Amino acid sequence: MLRPRAVAFVGKRKLVKPVPDGIDQWTHPYHGPDNNPQSNDQLVRGDFRTQFIADPKFSPMPEQTVIVGGRIYKAMGHIAHKANQNEMLNTLLCINAYNGTILWSRPNPPGFMIHRNTMVATDDALYLGDHESCKIIDDLTGTVREQITVPEEITDGPVWKWMAIENGILYGSVGHLEIQVDTQRSERRGLGHWPWGMWKGHDYSDPAKSFGFGRTIVAIDLKTKQPLWHYRDEQFLDSRAFCMKGGRIYVYSPEKFLACINAADGQVVWKNSDKALLDAIAPNEPAQYYTSGYSTSCYMKCNDDYVLFAGPQRSKMVVASARDGKLAWTHPVGNLQLVLRDDAIYAAGPEGTHGVRLEYATGSILDQFPARRACTRATGCVDSVFFRATGGTVRLMTGTNTAQHIAPIRPPCQDGVLISNGHLYWGPWMCGCELSLYGNIGLCPTPTKTTDRATRLVLSYTATWKMCSLQAQPGVIGSCNIAAITGGATSPRFGCRPMSSCNGLPRSPRRKCQPLRSWLAVWCLLRIGRESSRLLIPQAISFGRVTLRGRFTIRPPSLKIGCSSVRRTVKSMLSRRVQVAPYGPIASHPKSV
Repeated sequence: MLRPRAVAFVGKRKLVKPVPDGIDQWTHPYHGPDNNPQSNDQLVRGDFRTQFIADPKFSPMPEQTVIVGGRIYKAMGHIAHKANQNEMLNTLLCINAYNGTILWSRPNPPGFMIHRNTMVATDDALYLGDHESCKIIDDLTGTVREQITVPEEITDGPVWKWMAIENGILYGSVGHLEIQVDTQRSERRGLGHWPWGMWKGHDYSDPAKSFGFGRTIVAIDLKTKQPLWHYRDEQFLDSRAFCMKGGRIYVYSPEKFLACINAADGQVVWKNSDKALLDAIAPNEPAQYYTSGYSTSCYMKCNDDYVLFAGPQRSKMVVASARDGKLAWTHPVGNLQLVLRDDAIYAAGPEGTHGVRLEYATGSILDQFPARRACTRATGCVDSVFFRATGGTVRLMTGTNTAQHIAPIRPPCQDGVLISNGHLYWGPWMCGCELSLYGNIGLCPTPTKTTDRATRLVLSYTATWKMCSLQAQPGVIGSCNIAAITGGATSPRFGCRPMSSCNGLPRSPRRKCQPLRSWLAVWCLLRIGRESSRLLIPQAISFGRVTLRGRFTIRPPSLKIGCSSVRRTVKSMLSRRVQVAPYGPIASHPKSV
């Protein structure tokens, strides 16, 4: 079976499998530049089954991932707590998102702390900011195609602190050199617990050297690689509190101000230093403990109406208006992992508390759900919110506010569960917790009852298709009208011959003793049963010099022959022409399959 975007050659024809409608991509470390880890993938819903369990099994700390174009880009950091993590220290992997195969790998620069928003993926490249430049890495080979740097006169240094890409423009914060982290190998064998601590640079004690702090924001045209505008502030801006939505960039300078910058021209829309707001946000707390999480985590998100502060470093949750930065409301717990959904804010609470569903306008508690386990962030898909449980993953069903347990797959610490390409992803194991499957894991939606009992026969042929439906009845596979099959001068009408003489397929008008085998059979997407089935009809297709018009019905040879027998018969006849896809509904068909 071909994956989406894969290419097949049949003779001289080149066929490209289309990308299903409704999939979403995880382009930035927090899904998008708004830092809201909520996917809009329409295929990820319902029940799931294993798609792959692949290498690597273990990962050092930290880990950062983006997923675009059927490729998973996974950057692995500088700290190995066990010997089984040493192999992947300071490594960037590109992984096939459909089967887990490692496509290529390359080293990450040692000394650069990767847990920040400086990875963005597009359809043909990975943009990776580090201590030297923003590198444009080719998606097929892993080689650096180009490097983007910022002019020295507008910045304090070459280090990329934050990045986002929208509408062909790269937005970034660039600044001074930072504390260099030390690569830590481990000789400790086995599994089990590993040490928490205030690792080098993680205390954020000096903004002039801390990870992600800078004073310059720049917008760069990705076609010309030239700056469009830049903004420079006297105060240091914390990249953990950068987010972007609706053409506006929201930035925060700890204990100084919250500001909004116009993404079109770099002008300040508003800057708020009200005492009420700053007192509510309060100084950053240290975090760096298993019940709180990592000090390197982002703690600010936004939507069109609000800017929200919550995370391991926060003493309480604070919400400000996106219109002017004024304080809107607060919530007494700050160490929350937020997922912003249309109906409400879903806040996964720390151990010893509970999660809450909050109203946007007032912060009122609409509902409660189980608390998360320890440090891992929460993420969301169209019908669920995922976070860590004891011994696995909690799946909160948002429609019913009920919790399911996905065991024994424990989401990795920084990434959590990622949603993209119609799949769910759990990254390689980095923690000391023992109860989990080890490896890079992908789950896909299970078939519905209809598609589970059906066989999809897909013709590898260039044609124009339309979709219609029929009611399938026991003993009748299906019927359809053939609109037009061009390519010849004659247009005879034809009907179905008895099964005993032609296996139920219309005969060729020119060769009355020969069934028209594969071509007419694959027009029907069929299933035997009581429920509705679907039908694919080519509207225009050329088959030699034969032109056919009319109506036909295919009947099985006997009611005693089951669905599997019919499938085997048709599949054997079409073995050179079709591929059989075992799951997934068909919504539409493109010009080439």
